[in-house]
Amino acid sequence: DLREAIEAFAVQRVAGRLTPEQAAGLRENLREQAAAVREQRVGDATRLDTEFHAQICGFLGNREMAQTLARMRDKLHRLILTNLSRRPERLATSYREHAAIAASLIRGRGARAADLVRRHLEYGRAMLLGGEATKP
Repeated sequence: DLREAIEAFAVQRVAGRLTPEQAAGLRENLREQAAAVREQRVGDATRLDTEFHAQICGFLGNREMAQTLARMRDKLHRLILTNLSRRPERLATSYREHAAIAASLIRGRGARAADLVRRHLEYGRAMLLGGEATKP
């Protein structure tokens, strides 16, 4: 899957190289995600999820990769929103996965971050397709 390949590549490349501002941006996104999850604001949580992934890819500074991912996410947005509305428990799971990915990135653990991204996207893909997924 192209998205998985790009995002896994991105986290490996930027792990341990984030500026203080970039790390702060991830942390702020996670704070906002936590609030959206607590309050079951599915639309906000979905937007913040998209922004989280876009931030990470943006850290690469590769506009072509960022645009490719943006096009893919635009196509999936409504499906993701519908799925999360039907399975609100996924909001908390997604938040925890994002927090683990961000922690690995900030700590410079690129291989771990890439593994977490792959599992996160595989689980999300299985959920979108209506199948049962093994939790990451």
